[in-house]
Amino acid sequence: GAFDVSGYAKDAVDVLLNKKKNKKSDEALQSIFVNALGARFFLPGEEYEPEVIKEARKALPNIADSLNPLKRRPSRKAVKQTCTYVRDACSKTGDIEKYNLPKDCPMDFAHPLFVGINSGPDCLRKLAEDPSQSVETAMCQRDKVVKNIPRMVKKDSTLGGLLPEKKPAYVGKTVILLGIGGIAAATNDRAFAFGTGSKDRRCAAEPAIFEFLEAVKKELQSRTN
Repeated sequence: GAFDVSGYAKDAVDVLLNKKKNKKSDEALQSIFVNALGARFFLPGEEYEPEVIKEARKALPNIADSLNPLKRRPSRKAVKQTCTYVRDACSKTGDIEKYNLPKDCPMDFAHPLFVGINSGPDCLRKLAEDPSQSVETAMCQRDKVVKNIPRMVKKDSTLGGLLPEKKPAYVGKTVILLGIGGIAAATNDRAFAFGTGSKDRRCAAEPAIFEFLEAVKKELQSRTN
């Protein structure tokens, strides 16, 4: 269902129209973005605690950085703590029991938080460049779009015949790069901005992200026209 994110949209536009692009404004946009998405998971009036957002910033969006133990250890700790916090917050609404959700700390619980921190400011700034553009275009054309997404293969495979049978991709060993970010930028197709182009597996935060960006677009247009 729809959630009232108009207050967050106004706060975001306040920052965007100030036109200062620095660490402070980025962190402000991150907090606004993640709380706008979190509005549908928490009880009315609740927001992420500032310390949780600060901790979530330590999560590594780049798989190459995970090869560095000095970065990997804080990231793993941050992901676990963040997921636990979000799961506990969701449990207050009764959704955990109602939908019989797993008792561990899956990434999906905190996915909107990590997405908002990594991509939120960039999406908002791209939309502010031209409020007349579609939200879909702003998402696909944002400056920091990740063109290649690394993924571990889930089963031994020749990847549809791309590899010889004697030297397939091995589960737990082979990393492949999916060029979905580049395709999204080339086609402005949200199916590649939120997934691999199919309708079957998409980012769980997609509806919340679009709802918030549409609200920001409306607010931008009302103030700049």
